[in-house]
Amino acid sequence: MTRQLAGWLLEQLRTLTRKAGLADEAVLRIADKMPDNYSQLGWIITAFPNVRIIHCRRDVRDVAVSCWMTQFAQIRWAFDREHLAEPIIQYRRIMDHWRAVLPVPMLEIDFEETVADQAGQTRRLLEFIGVDWDDACLRFQETERLVRTASVTQVRQPVYTRSGGTLAALRGHASAVAGAHRLIGLVSLRLTAAMAPGRGPVGPPRRAGPRVPSGLGEGCISKFSRFSRVASFKQGVPLGTRLPPCVTMAARFRLRSIDMMPTAHYQAVADGVYCIETGLYRDGLAACYLLRSGDRLAFVDTGTTNSVPGLLGVVADLGLTPAQVDYVIPTHVHLDHAGGAGALMAACPGAQLIAHSKAAPHLIDPAKLTAGATAVYGEEAFARDFGAMTPIPEARVTAANDGQSFDLAGRTLTFIDTPGHANHHGCLFDAGSGGMFTGDTFGISYREFDTGQGPWLFAPTTPVAFDPDAWQRSLDRMMAFEPVAMFLTHYCRIDAPEALVQGLRQSIRDLAEIALAEEAATDAGRQQRIKDAITVHLIDDVRRHGCALSDGEITNLLAVDLELNAQGLEVWLRRRARRGG
Repeated sequence: MTRQLAGWLLEQLRTLTRKAGLADEAVLRIADKMPDNYSQLGWIITAFPNVRIIHCRRDVRDVAVSCWMTQFAQIRWAFDREHLAEPIIQYRRIMDHWRAVLPVPMLEIDFEETVADQAGQTRRLLEFIGVDWDDACLRFQETERLVRTASVTQVRQPVYTRSGGTLAALRGHASAVAGAHRLIGLVSLRLTAAMAPGRGPVGPPRRAGPRVPSGLGEGCISKFSRFSRVASFKQGVPLGTRLPPCVTMAARFRLRSIDMMPTAHYQAVADGVYCIETGLYRDGLAACYLLRSGDRLAFVDTGTTNSVPGLLGVVADLGLTPAQVDYVIPTHVHLDHAGGAGALMAACPGAQLIAHSKAAPHLIDPAKLTAGATAVYGEEAFARDFGAMTPIPEARVTAANDGQSFDLAGRTLTFIDTPGHANHHGCLFDAGSGGMFTGDTFGISYREFDTGQGPWLFAPTTPVAFDPDAWQRSLDRMMAFEPVAMFLTHYCRIDAPEALVQGLRQSIRDLAEIALAEEAATDAGRQQRIKDAITVHLIDDVRRHGCALSDGEITNLLAVDLELNAQGLEVWLRRRARRGG
């Protein structure tokens, strides 16, 4: 049975190597760094008796906060401070067991020691697996291999010390620091209670050798930890064989799954156009698009930094690589559209970022954008839902002119300046499909509200640059292209835009009138009254459209938009007051 399972796994790995364009004989070793390997070591060494186990460890408090601050859609316990402690406890218990019974060597390497002495720890690792030294090992950030995890931006940088000590990294974010303090206290308390007398609160049994600061523990439990556990398989490869550059392949090692790293849900919506779910808040709320022309690619909008691993998964699923991405084109710099632009650019070495001239500076230096978004969403929500933005080198950014065309392997994309929702907004007309990528300028249309009357649209008046008159003019310009379809970020493709545009124009007028009805009031309750009026208006409007959902279901689906629309209209009224109406 074990021999059959091992043979099955090797065949799956051969399939993956061929899919990656590698000949079987070129792959001398497979490095499997799946986080749950620690629970399967018994099976692994039975199936592969020549395996070398490398156990990477990190201060469990840093790991816990890292998990808590990162949006892992498939790891539900990572969102709960109580639940976070339990996997750490069980992980430590299981590793104590393997240390006592494993019949094969196991090398244990600490994150903190690796950061302090990268060369020394790298030599130690290579000696353990029988691979000769190569100076390129210290320049791992220069590799062009595909990376599709949440650490995509970190692995494109040299080793740095910023990740040690979570509280220092969060300085300036008061709510995040408070939450991290609570989490660290809870994890330390739970670990102390679960461990035998005589051990420190988080310190594990250490290997023989120099002591390191107390409080450093095992704990790379995060699926996307920078230093994940690795099992190096050496079936039939003599120790000391030199590993040729760029032939290793990280592969998932699970009995139930041999697929590669996360791939976002996506669907073809036109010839060479794919709509990709970005996973913000709920499925069906936010998307981005991948265009394909031959073997060349372009992204329109990016989702958040947390979305990027799934986007790269789609590229791989299409049999392509990030090196084939020519353009990354955010329609504007709101974070659900452009938050992941820097991370995606870091992963796509040949891509050029195309952005509105007013948006480009904020993507080159996202400090002001981050501060503004934090003010809108709050520090904790910003960190949880969007993730840190990565600056983009100025040389890789093109500020698009109105009407400027870009060539994607023979497919013409035309940029159009479309203010109204935001003054840094641009749309993109795709001559290949006859469709237009609209960001937010053609409104929001969630598929849950589709009826026999077709899609239902409303205008998003998100802070901070709502301009109803400019928006109406932008719609005139868009419709002049006679698009056959609109590709909405919120959400997916809608057809026959000429039949829908008047409803969107009315929504812009209606929402402006709701705000103007409150213009004379300046009390603190104005924004809430605007939100209440928007809620009533949108429920009534979608009812007229034939929607049979309950009021509660409608409100839940629109919860984010109701809040942001109210904030945006309040900002608009304040701007009108400063300008004298």
